[in-house]
Amino acid sequence: MASVPKSASPKTVAAVEKAVDGALLNVCDMLEGFWRLEAGAKHSIALALGIEVQDESGETVETLQISPCKQDLPIGYWKWAKDREFQ
Repeated sequence: MASVPKSASPKTVAAVEKAVDGALLNVCDMLEGFWRLEAGAKHSIALALGIEVQDESGETVETLQISPCKQDLPIGYWKWAKDREFQ
């Protein structure tokens, strides 16, 4: 969105917003694991999103796979963020 010129028409801005929103929704759907992704006649793939916790030297000390999870990632993120709000 930042690369859309300020001189762009409202119609162009709306079209770009719609395209970006659709792309992000599809990426989330693939990461959530709701769609079977074929990889040939006898194989499928799952896209994984993970977190690595690293120590001060850059060594990985913990990993956590957060997808595929069969959970709505945006809703899951906002729930996670709300649960961890500072009181």
